[in-house]
Amino acid sequence: ILVLVSLSLLSQSLCQAGLLGAGTGEGSCAAAPYRASSVYWTGGCPSHAECCTEFGYCHSRAGWNSKTYFRDCNGESNGLPLPAEVLSLEMIEREAGRLAADDSLLGISSSRGSGGSSPSSSVSSSGSRLSGSISSGGSTTSGSTLPGGSRIFSS
Repeated sequence: ILVLVSLSLLSQSLCQAGLLGAGTGEGSCAAAPYRASSVYWTGGCPSHAECCTEFGYCHSRAGWNSKTYFRDCNGESNGLPLPAEVLSLEMIEREAGRLAADDSLLGISSSRGSGGSSPSSSVSSSGSRLSGSISSGGSTTSGSTLPGGSRIFSS
């Protein structure tokens, strides 16, 4: 049991590193879905690094304009898609019932298959705890469409 608890804690700390809004420590700022319990720049980012990224760290507007390594500047997207690893981590958090970024923040759209019933999903502007799902033939499947048409499904 001790091994399972240790692995669970390790897994949570590793996952937290690539999640949106989880920035902590020097250079961190508050970003949706606001996972960090404390941030370095509580009143917003400084003028030399004026963009709070989707991960919760301050960077320059020039970096944001270059569209090379971060997407958001104070909640505004430059159109750069999130890495697949980030989307995957967010879906894991969502399926586990933990605070997760909503589809709008992830830049994806929920999809529902044909047939079966479709319960409502709980989604807010800063995060969600449930994803949309469909039921058919006794199984439940949820999915989201990534930019470019790829889809993520989980049961």
